[in-house]
Amino acid sequence: MEKQKYYVSVQSRTIMSQQGDAAYEFEDGYDYYLREIYKTIQQLGTEETRDHISTMKL
Repeated sequence: MEKQKYYVSVQSRTIMSQQGDAAYEFEDGYDYYLREIYKTIQQLGTEETRDHISTMKL
């Protein structure tokens, strides 16, 4: 099974298969649930995604 790439907007609570479908961005998360979301994205994401989230120092 081939891996699919998805774009996640935590702020708008959406997951898109095409980057241009909607804006996506990573906002600083301060509450518990946003931190959990970022942890999950980091676990499931690409190496680039993991590196990006790790720089956020959540």
